[in-house]
Amino acid sequence: MCKAINNLLKAQGLDNASCIIFDGLTADVAKSYGTSFLIRGVRNVADYDFEENLALINEEIAGIDTIYLRAGEYGAISSSMVYELICRNKDVSKYIPPFVIDLIKQN
Repeated sequence: MCKAINNLLKAQGLDNASCIIFDGLTADVAKSYGTSFLIRGVRNVADYDFEENLALINEEIAGIDTIYLRAGEYGAISSSMVYELICRNKDVSKYIPPFVIDLIKQN
């Protein structure tokens, strides 16, 4: 899936962003890349509460700030919901790019 995300980032011209797979704390990995900010998406109040707790710890242990992006109209959509819809042969092209759908169907 990381490869698909990197392909999407490249297709969107986002040369300064990439998907990586790692073990350990996000704050430690981010700091090793010299980052000052984490960008996190929030769909609802439950996400915000969870992310705010992480943000406080990340700031304390690594001095990294967190920027939240609201999901907007797609706030009710989750990866598990999209996966379930794909398994039931429903159209999810509104939520994810076609090549990601193909990748999910291959697995």
